[in-house]
Amino acid sequence: MKILMVINGEYYAGAERVQESLLRGIINSDHHKAWVAIYKNGIFPETSGLSDTLKFYSIKGFRVFRLRGVINKVKPDVINCHSPMTLLLTLAAVFLSLSPARVVYHVHSPAREDTESRIKNMVKYCIEKLSIRVLSPAVVGVSQSVIKRSGYLDTYSDVTVVANGIYDSVDRVSYNRSEDELFKLSFAGLIRPRKGFDILLSALSLLPSDIKSRIRLSVYGEFDSDSYKEMILAKVRSDELDNIVCFKGFDKNIPRKISESHVFVIPSLYGEGLPMVLLEAMSVGSAIVASEVGGIDEVLVDGKNGLLVQPANPLALSAAIEKLFVNPSLCEKIGKRALLDQQEAYSVDSMLAQTFKVFENGR
Repeated sequence: MKILMVINGEYYAGAERVQESLLRGIINSDHHKAWVAIYKNGIFPETSGLSDTLKFYSIKGFRVFRLRGVINKVKPDVINCHSPMTLLLTLAAVFLSLSPARVVYHVHSPAREDTESRIKNMVKYCIEKLSIRVLSPAVVGVSQSVIKRSGYLDTYSDVTVVANGIYDSVDRVSYNRSEDELFKLSFAGLIRPRKGFDILLSALSLLPSDIKSRIRLSVYGEFDSDSYKEMILAKVRSDELDNIVCFKGFDKNIPRKISESHVFVIPSLYGEGLPMVLLEAMSVGSAIVASEVGGIDEVLVDGKNGLLVQPANPLALSAAIEKLFVNPSLCEKIGKRALLDQQEAYSVDSMLAQTFKVFENGR
């Protein structure tokens, strides 16, 4: 089976890690072969490590016609899209090329919750809904939540929920924390407003001074815009968090970096489908504090394998961090349970098997 994956390619965040896992699964399969069309030139080919293994086609410029050319050349059996815009491009290119390929649309987050702009979100929502109505693709949602919050997919006939999965990690969090050891927190992801990073900074500011002096936050990821970066750095300075927050930049081996901390924090405000960083934190046995948004509460049970807090609530987030600071045994308990749950339910093998079934059968 020949599979053409159409992706944005601009960043390398959660959705891109899913795409890489799918592509590696195709590469390792005896029955599938993959090609990739890149909608926006970016870091995905090199960062994924697949640029020497797969054929990447840039469709920048006259995108519809370039994609039509790729489709005519590859003659795929399946075209896998991962965003409203790539779905719209595929719709146009499929009709122009008269391709009989089955189209599979991967939904990573609700289109109407993607950005801070209501207008942009509404445009993406309309593009997605129109494309699905005309093209009738098989739809894969990464969580029940992302399907329900889409606004219409819960009534669509060809929807399959396939939870994200990751490879087992060889790294593990150390639960043996001495009394004088720094309490290490970590955050990872594309740093943009809906990730709630400013809420995390406010939560750190609310901690008692004796606890705050013993906490360090390592931040892995790039900012999505210079303006948001300036705002966050200004807040770090104004809240006097310079000695607490350390921006490490992008790092592909997120599980290893998370394993070097005691607690992983996901302060997202909205727009989460099923965060890959959540599963990666679970895979190293990290204690997790996360906002109760999107598909997160389909994975975490408060007090069992993580701590859940209301989004946009710095006081609740601060209290959860303090709770884990003063109770190392709770860190160990929920971290170990998170690891077991990830291994049982969120493996890459399970994700690949279910996705390949959709590729082959349309359901």
